[in-house]
Amino acid sequence: MIVGHSFGSLVAAAMALEPRMDIRGLTLISGYYYPTARADIAISAPAAVPLVGDVLRYTVSPIVARMMYGRTVDAMAMALE
Repeated sequence: MIVGHSFGSLVAAAMALEPRMDIRGLTLISGYYYPTARADIAISAPAAVPLVGDVLRYTVSPIVARMMYGRTVDAMAMALE
């Protein structure tokens, strides 16, 4: 029996498709089954590229983080009210 949750559902499905595995049951919970276009991934993907991520980490990212920090804290405070 294999249980996979979230990204682990892809791993569990891959294991179940492996002919050498003797699997008698498969449960996939809240899996990421179909790729979808997401704006947050498109924005953060360049940071995963070698060298580009390093440049962003020490130049652009700190400035953007400081700009967003105030809005984020304000939004969290409003949510608590």
